[in-house]
Amino acid sequence: MKPFDRIRWRAWLRVSSDAKADKLMKRLSQAIGNGITDSKLEVYWKDKGLRIADFFTQIRAANVQEAMFHALQTASCVFHRWTVGGPQQYSGDRWEFSGYSSDGPIIVGVEAAEFHVFNFDPRRTVATPMATGGKESK
Repeated sequence: MKPFDRIRWRAWLRVSSDAKADKLMKRLSQAIGNGITDSKLEVYWKDKGLRIADFFTQIRAANVQEAMFHALQTASCVFHRWTVGGPQQYSGDRWEFSGYSSDGPIIVGVEAAEFHVFNFDPRRTVATPMATGGKESK
């Protein structure tokens, strides 16, 4: 199995300027504690006071169980409560799971967030879920 090495995040930030968005991203990075990489901020087209932040954080997990534990532990630094989709297995021992929250923010200004964890590159892979209850057909 290919290890899990990063979490993809999207956060909705209630701020009035790019400078305040950068400051909030620094607070978010400190709370998560894993260092934010590949970040991108853009103004939400429907609401000029809302910024959408896309970024990654690093994890080290050899299997889906470790990845879920680390992702949920990290996510709990941003929101108290999360809705999490169970892990989905694809052929080739590829896995993914995700979560979303807008309930109980820990960091003022973060209105909502979602995470997505996977051990493959979804941009290069057309993944079809396995319909065998998690066991690969022979």
